[in-house]
Amino acid sequence: MASINIFKKEISNNFNRLVPKTLILDLIEEYESLEQEFLTEKWKHTQTEGGRLCEIIARILYGLDSGKFNPNKTVDDCLKYINNDSLSHNYPERRSAILISKIISATYKLRSLRGGVHFSSDFKADVVDSRIIIENCRWLLIEVLRVLFNSDKVLLSNICKGLANPINPLVIEYPDKLLVLHTNLKAEEEILILLNH
Repeated sequence: MASINIFKKEISNNFNRLVPKTLILDLIEEYESLEQEFLTEKWKHTQTEGGRLCEIIARILYGLDSGKFNPNKTVDDCLKYINNDSLSHNYPERRSAILISKIISATYKLRSLRGGVHFSSDFKADVVDSRIIIENCRWLLIEVLRVLFNSDKVLLSNICKGLANPINPLVIEYPDKLLVLHTNLKAEEEILILLNH
């Protein structure tokens, strides 16, 4: 999976113009945080970041669907609006909006019930739950890009393939730092990896 940071400029510049730029940048930043937490095996944080990403996507959907962007709208309120057939809807692909809302709902609920956000004596955040959360969030991001990307389809296809392509890098590059992803290395080993990167 390629870091979303590689595509930050393309996504930001080619996203649907009706979506506030701050929300687009929040989307990219949250996905980047989610990716980083997952790759460093911080399961509880992965689930927290996954929930935050769901909140942003729910607000983007609600804003486009209702014509009113509201940064304080809850996920439940956003999804209720999207799934209410008695209201008029403006999201470009109605079936996509309903499907996205179902994935958001399941992902948001999973991280709440499995120890990622709220205390549970039965569950602790783990790799299995975190894996489904990151995969759901990756699908959500790609689906939102598919519908709301305003540029040529070749660029969109390259971005989606880059985000979906599973790889397990040793080092991931961020604008301000390099991050060694294997957590069981000694400091000397990490330094050697970074020097040879």
